Amino acid sequence: MNNSFYDDLLRFKKRVSLEKERINNEEDTKNTLILPFMRMLGFNMSNFNDIRSEYDAYLGERKGKKADYAILINNIPIMLLEAKSVASVLSNHEAQLRGYFHAVDSVKIGIITNGLEYRFFSDIDTSNKMDLIPFFIFSFDAFTEMDANVLSLFRKNVFNEPTIRKKAEDLLSAIRTRKELLALLEEPSDDFIKLLVADFPKKIFMNKAALDNLRPIVKDTIGSVLSEIKSGKMDSVEDKMASMKMQAYSIVKTILQQAKKDVSDLDFKDGKPWFKVYKGKGTKIFVRFDFQKSAIKVGVFLPYQTVQQHIKKGFEIKQSDIKSTETIIKLNSLDEIQSLSKLIVLAYDNLVEPINNNDHSSNADVNKSGRKSKFIIEGGFQNVPLQDKQLEKPRTQFNSLAEEGGSGYLSTEEIAIAIEKSPLTIARWLRKARQWNWEFPEGCPGFPQPKKIGRKLFFEEKDITMIKKFEEWIVLGRKGNLAK
Repeated sequence: MNNSFYDDLLRFKKRVSLEKERINNEEDTKNTLILPFMRMLGFNMSNFNDIRSEYDAYLGERKGKKADYAILINNIPIMLLEAKSVASVLSNHEAQLRGYFHAVDSVKIGIITNGLEYRFFSDIDTSNKMDLIPFFIFSFDAFTEMDANVLSLFRKNVFNEPTIRKKAEDLLSAIRTRKELLALLEEPSDDFIKLLVADFPKKIFMNKAALDNLRPIVKDTIGSVLSEIKSGKMDSVEDKMASMKMQAYSIVKTILQQAKKDVSDLDFKDGKPWFKVYKGKGTKIFVRFDFQKSAIKVGVFLPYQTVQQHIKKGFEIKQSDIKSTETIIKLNSLDEIQSLSKLIVLAYDNLVEPINNNDHSSNADVNKSGRKSKFIIEGGFQNVPLQDKQLEKPRTQFNSLAEEGGSGYLSTEEIAIAIEKSPLTIARWLRKARQWNWEFPEGCPGFPQPKKIGRKLFFEEKDITMIKKFEEWIVLGRKGNLAK
């Protein structure tokens, strides 16, 4: 749309404001407001090829039905316009326009107006049957530049039926979406509530009492979020969080560069709640961050004893609940990441040459000769108790697998880290797959069969995708007996 059309509409708005008080019948409305408006769109009443008045619009024997105006393109009627007086309530006359619309096959746009407001209809829902609600309303009482943009599509010199129809479909979808959202805000439906809580860590049995209890909470929360979005608070929180994540990544990268490490394949993955920094493949994570309101949790992929040896005093540390080779450190600000420089470099190096913590091993991790077994996997080392010499063969077999082309092998714990679930959850899914003998219900994406090396189970890196799809299948409710 060019600015001149918008300016024309603003000038015509002044004319409408002046004339509407003096008009008291339909004929004056046509001559004073409606036909000049059509001329603004490029259609001339004096040109028989542009506009025809009292156009026949009837079916079968019901002769005499005439629409006020038919607007033509290339001598073909493409729009019908029904005119009413300024004082008319348009909704009372839409059925009349609907009858005319159905009678003329070439017409795909129906307009009803009182000179102040123009309602545009099409046949999006059912071909050749006018929709019940207009896809666009243009009012001279209040219109925006965006409204003028839509109206400009109806100018004769740019009129294109496929373009207008696509716009009509989009606008009608937006209207209906807005209506549904408002209805959900007013009274959240059972299905909507179930969808919202599907991913809650603690599963809720969704009976009527639970739904009734959650409904006001969901309603109030939606209202609160909408208020934050409207005030701009939501955007500022999200922007701040994104900025903190990028700063953390930049600090880690700088630390590694200063230590003369190769950062050419360094990258990050933004998940919930963890922001992960990795080398090469997405499973080679060596440090990750959880940005909370009052603190920052940093997970360095090093044993707890190693962190204890190298961290400065004053930091709160604990071993990860889901991975023995990760330690969680609590920080108060981004600046404190610099204090973890040595640990970050060690965690990075550990991807290539893992740290041996024999001196701090538990009895369960030590074999009869006092040695701790280690074997390389893609993305780091996996410590496995060497109970007797019989494990030497599985170790060799595993090293052979890890050196083959294609993806690396990951332990159950590393799979849990990658999809942000506990190892117990992976084990539960695996147990169910075994119960089904890997013959899955219809619609289930399946679950990969791990390789058993010694007393440990290992998945291929590519299995992560299937496991995530399996999780999605569960979340969507197609659980079968799994939920029991």
